[in-house]
Amino acid sequence: MIFVAICQHLPRDCPASNRELLELLTDTSPKIPDIEKRHGIKNLGTYVLHSSHRQILVLDAPSHEAVEAALIESNVLTWNTVEICRSFNDEEVFSATMEVPI
Repeated sequence: MIFVAICQHLPRDCPASNRELLELLTDTSPKIPDIEKRHGIKNLGTYVLHSSHRQILVLDAPSHEAVEAALIESNVLTWNTVEICRSFNDEEVFSATMEVPI
């Protein structure tokens, strides 16, 4: 299943301007691939929207719970609010729509 995690923080909580968070991020970042692997997650892309203090993660994961657990373990929730959404491709949406009675 594909999930999109939208992470957002306040400017004062940005690692670019907050030394404590920068140190946390510097310490945690190298561990993230192992954390994701442990939770059965494949990171398909990480995108930073620098001027809006957001980060977008595209993850192939077995469940919402696996994504949430990995984000907690990697300290992302320490300095961000995060919205986790299941994502569907056009074919999946069309198929699900056809199953709904009108």
